[in-house]
Amino acid sequence: MADEVIRQLRDFPAVEELLQDEQLSDAVGSIPRPVASELIKAVIADNKAAFRQKAREITLASLRSDVRQAVADVKLTEIARVINATGIVVHTNLGRAPLPESLFEDVKRTVVGYGNIEFDLATGKRGHRGGACEKY
Repeated sequence: MADEVIRQLRDFPAVEELLQDEQLSDAVGSIPRPVASELIKAVIADNKAAFRQKAREITLASLRSDVRQAVADVKLTEIARVINATGIVVHTNLGRAPLPESLFEDVKRTVVGYGNIEFDLATGKRGHRGGACEKY
């Protein structure tokens, strides 16, 4: 079945079939479903074009391989941690200077839940946006 040759356009599997294909579950499951769906549509369209031009033999296995490659290409565009070995401390292409984890925890405490962004706690009335920052 994996080497099943596609002989007619109607032999191409539906997008949903490939989304639910057990052999693609690891790749398809690693990205949001709408993104996976669009990638699979593009892979099928590219393969149908190659089929029409008789450019190469297309099999179910080659379709799966193309889907895996498309997912891998998308995953390369995700933001990931890297090691700055450039010798430049504040490198604009690497996300500027790294922040300490303790700062993240402070920010997290501030932004989780409601805050007095435009509310003056002293008067109980509407305050000035950014007022807390302007004081320091």
